[in-house]
Amino acid sequence: MLLPIIGFAQSEIRLEGGGHEIIDGAITWPDSTGQAFGVHQANAGSEIHTFWIFNDGTADLTVSNFTITAAYAAHFNITNPNILTLPTGDSISFKVEYAPIAAGTHGRTTGGSGRANIQFTTNDPDEGTYNFSISGVATPAAKFDCSSGRMIFSANNPTDLFDWNYAEQP
Repeated sequence: MLLPIIGFAQSEIRLEGGGHEIIDGAITWPDSTGQAFGVHQANAGSEIHTFWIFNDGTADLTVSNFTITAAYAAHFNITNPNILTLPTGDSISFKVEYAPIAAGTHGRTTGGSGRANIQFTTNDPDEGTYNFSISGVATPAAKFDCSSGRMIFSANNPTDLFDWNYAEQP
């Protein structure tokens, strides 16, 4: 006699940025995921990236308690999703704004203040706390980024090299 297989419904989270999956615990990334916010002048505007949470499971997924590493909370702002429970097959987005208030490397290194991590709580059975790294760099004056974050030049004098290979971008 064959016994029926009884399955348990459970949630399954998937996170994407820029249409690419971001693995739980990701500390390195391609620029295409939106985790790298680039180079900006301190106290001069901001940049906003959108991240998507998907429920690929068979039960509702709940998310809550969105935070960023305390050392970087002054430079990054999280706009929490307006819905915190996702039915199966549904998705929600949340936004992260990089608005640096001081020059420096924000979240790229393992030294100093360390990496900038976003984390939030879920009811996914194997990813109860989902976290991933983000980063940005702020210059004290107008500069422009050349060659994917490896060289920064002064905007006022394009031949003036401001920084080279800053913080070894992942």
